[in-house]
Amino acid sequence: MQQMARPLLRPRRMIIEPLLQLIFPPRCAACDAGGQRLSQGLCAACVVTLVPTAGACCPRCSLSYLDEAAGGGAQVCGECLASPPPWERAVAAYAYGGALQDAIARWKNADAWWLSRPLRELFVGAVTHARLGVDCASGAPLVVPVPSVPRQLRVRGFNPAGVLAHHLSRTHGWPLEPRALVTRRTPPTTRDLSRAGRRRRLAGVFAPSKSRFPRSLKARQVVLVDDVMTTGATADAATRVLLRAGAARVWVATLARVPQVRPARPWPGAPA
Repeated sequence: MQQMARPLLRPRRMIIEPLLQLIFPPRCAACDAGGQRLSQGLCAACVVTLVPTAGACCPRCSLSYLDEAAGGGAQVCGECLASPPPWERAVAAYAYGGALQDAIARWKNADAWWLSRPLRELFVGAVTHARLGVDCASGAPLVVPVPSVPRQLRVRGFNPAGVLAHHLSRTHGWPLEPRALVTRRTPPTTRDLSRAGRRRRLAGVFAPSKSRFPRSLKARQVVLVDDVMTTGATADAATRVLLRAGAARVWVATLARVPQVRPARPWPGAPA
């Protein structure tokens, strides 16, 4: 009987969801505006603030440049040249800012779990298999979310990275391991530190789960998922733990990446 009931779930959803949207019209994920058509979960005024990172960004860490350099924006950034990150490639769906920043803040801090749906759709719509460049010839990669601190998990009731990882797994048919990593302590702030300083400060924050690790990860390719990448220090620390635990290679996928504005350069002959 249980197997016969499963095919009925989709038709029921097709009937129930339009009714719910009629009773409770969808609202903009960022500004909460209602009564208008939404695109990608955002109203017309908010959706135009989305800045995709597919063009002007570092191909290694996905640092997006808001002002594209002459000759194209897909240039390896200075930090990745000086100290290459441990992952193969990091891909972010959009630059962190504007309406997306507001929507993520509401999702994580304002008891707005319902924003999971539009934000996860934004994520998987931009973080495609082609952009990640994962080699599936040796098998499907394992999807692993960056774990939440237990206190934050209790307050929110969900792990934002886990929501995104689950949807990425379902979209591509890749296996999900939601408890591959655990946090040993609250990650400290790493602002205003060099990449080496960030790495030292985050050392020991993450650890492999003793219950299911490293058997599920041995020689596997891994897609590490997080909601926002700021400096890349968190992804760096988590990637190193995965590699030490036996992962063959790691890719990083995030919903948003804090952008960078290139410093203005003086014109030739300008006074120093």
